[in-house]
Formats: sequence, structure tokens, C-alpha cells
Amino acid sequence: MSAHPGALHGTSAAALIDVTQPGCATLGDVHRDRAEEFRCCFDEHWPAVCRSLARRGAGAQTEDLAAEAFSIAWRKWRSLPDEPLPWLLRTALNLLANARRKDKRDLPLDAADVSAAADGGPHGVVTTQDSARRILVALARLPATDREAIVLTAWDGLTAAQAAAVSGCSAGAFRVRLHRARAALKAELATRPSPELEEATA
Repeated sequence: MSAHPGALHGTSAAALIDVTQPGCATLGDVHRDRAEEFRCCFDEHWPAVCRSLARRGAGAQTEDLAAEAFSIAWRKWRSLPDEPLPWLLRTALNLLANARRKDKRDLPLDAADVSAAADGGPHGVVTTQDSARRILVALARLPATDREAIVLTAWDGLTAAQAAAVSGCSAGAFRVRLHRARAALKAELATRPSPELEEATA
């Protein structure tokens, strides 16, 4: 479905999600509590889904892909896990991967968005545009699974358990992957260390 850029924040779930397609109920056809739960989920997680897509270079597709992920969530609402964010991120990233395959091009991580990703939180990675670009160069040299482990935890701010759900593996397997990824990133950055860069491997 298509969304109008810049018009989605503050928009109700009813206005965003097209529930008139065949097989989809309208908000008026379902129990009010279910509709309210979906609205709360949308309000809480829409920004995180958009940020995650933007950091992976979705660009102008960011809001359309996020809207599609929430549309799928609405249709599958009864079967969603109690903690929906990992499911939403995995769905959105799968949609991005499908879009990349269709376009036959690889979209780069977004350095500008990455530099503002941490907002001073415990998973803060970068504080300047320059260090963001340097991390992106180092990340590009890592295997895709290692790179994604760093992005999910350091930039998306997920716990190991949440990131494991996005990655489709057990929490234990993800922790091993993350440990390996941090070690690999630290090795890549060793030639040009800086305080900001070392935060990414802490």
C-alpha cells in the first residue's frame, strides 16, 4: 500500500491500515479492545520500525514498508506474540529485503541516521557523522549475520532475546553471534581507534 510521506505520525491506525481488502475486517467489525490494542501497538512501535528501516537505507520506501508491516500485523493480530516489536521488525526487514531483490540493488546503511540513532542511550554507538561513516566502512567488511547482530543491538536497541526473535535463532545462538561480531568489528576498527568507535564493541 502507499502512504503519504510525513503524514503518518499521529495518524490513527484506522487511517493508516487499509483493512478493506478482501479477507480483512474493518475496525468497526471487530471487538473494540482489539482495535485499541492495535492502535497502542502502532503508536508505540511505529517510530522504531521506521528508524530500523531508515538505518538500513530504505530511504523514500521507509514509510511505505513500515505501513505494509503494520498492515500485515493487523491481518494477523490474533496470532502476534505478546511482545510485537521483534515480529514487526522482522516483517519490515523481510519486506525491505524483498524490495531490494526486486530492484536488484543493495541499499547501504544510512550514515546520517546512524549518527543520531543512540540518543545517549546505553547502546550508544556514535556521536559524530565522521565516526558514523567509519563504523559503516568497518561494518561493511563483516559477514551479513555479524553486521545485523551489531545493528539490532547497538542501533535498534534490542535485547539479545528480542534480536534473536528478529534473526530467527535462539537467544543463546544470538549471544554467540553477537560476541563474534563485536570481536570482528573491534578488529576492523583497531587500526583507527577512537572513544566513540570503541563504544560499538563494548
